[in-house]
Amino acid sequence: MRIGNFDRQLTILRDVEIGRDDLFQPIYEQAPIATVWAEKIHKTEDERFAAEQRYAVRTVTFRTYWMEGVLPTDRLRCDGDLYDIKGVRELGFRDGMEISAEWQAS
Repeated sequence: MRIGNFDRQLTILRDVEIGRDDLFQPIYEQAPIATVWAEKIHKTEDERFAAEQRYAVRTVTFRTYWMEGVLPTDRLRCDGDLYDIKGVRELGFRDGMEISAEWQAS
């Protein structure tokens, strides 16, 4: 892994329960659990049509050092955009990791 390619700051966010509402349903807030340097690799950019609505989708892969505990239910923030994690893959023997993520315009 070459550190020279790690030119983006990546914040990993996780839903954390902050309390309960009047009906005792949990209230969640996204809290940062780690901020790391990563390499951003663009995979696809697409516009899709569904239910007579058009929306943009961007799929990227972030490559960074190995971190324990990154979950597929976590989210990522990079350059002001919020991404949903689609998959996590180990590189080597915990030398690094690739995180596949998808951004979707609302």
